[in-house]
Amino acid sequence: MFVRMVKAATAEQLGAVRERAAAAGLAVYEEQGSTGSTLAILGPSGVNAALEQEFGALGGVTSVSRATRPYRLASREFRDTPTLVKVRDAVIGGGTLTLMAGPCSIESRDQLFEVAQGVADAGATLLRGGAFKPRTSPYAFQGLGLDGLRLLAEARERTGLPMVFAVWAARRSVAVDRLLALDHALASAVADASEHAALVAEAAAERYGFPAGFLARYFDNLHYGFSDRKREGLQRYFELAAEAGIIDSAPVLEFAGATQGARG
Repeated sequence: MFVRMVKAATAEQLGAVRERAAAAGLAVYEEQGSTGSTLAILGPSGVNAALEQEFGALGGVTSVSRATRPYRLASREFRDTPTLVKVRDAVIGGGTLTLMAGPCSIESRDQLFEVAQGVADAGATLLRGGAFKPRTSPYAFQGLGLDGLRLLAEARERTGLPMVFAVWAARRSVAVDRLLALDHALASAVADASEHAALVAEAAAERYGFPAGFLARYFDNLHYGFSDRKREGLQRYFELAAEAGIIDSAPVLEFAGATQGARG
């Protein structure tokens, strides 16, 4: 949902919208446009009609509307101007073509540098590469991790291409009791499936059409644990983000649950 404010809206009026959204467990994103501020009110379950009326009655609010397009924070419903993302000297958006190219998974120095030089010579705008590669099977190659990021940085300096890589992160806080309940449910489901592996494989074979033996081996290789290596990579991401000025400081990560070593 979008809440549009009058151009002369006061800090108190903006604060009242934020406080009501926070009380309802909703996130608020503000965009300053030529006609005033627009606040995007977002949450997993959306905003009901009664709450929409409450926002509309707050001081300084000119209109309240529901989002009609995906990618709400990048749509013209929220922003008056096109979204521009700067990565060093490269600009993504603004009507220009941006080509990001590179290996899906960084496997070695020679492989990355050869590909990096090739995409640079071909006119690519950005160098991309996968350093962390979560796989279904824990025995498959899962990327070089921090060493992969170091190689990317070296390739960036060699080619002059800014680099990008994929990161999975969630900013919305989760109540610990809900997290533990979900973790317990997952651990129970994993234990039950392991105890009745043959039945699970046969039921899945009927539903998806794959051989039961293949599915049994597939399920046996599923791991739900968040290993020390994965924790280290996530912590390092936040540290780098803080060093780059993307966030104010690296948060102290806390983990709860019993599925750290769970298998499915």
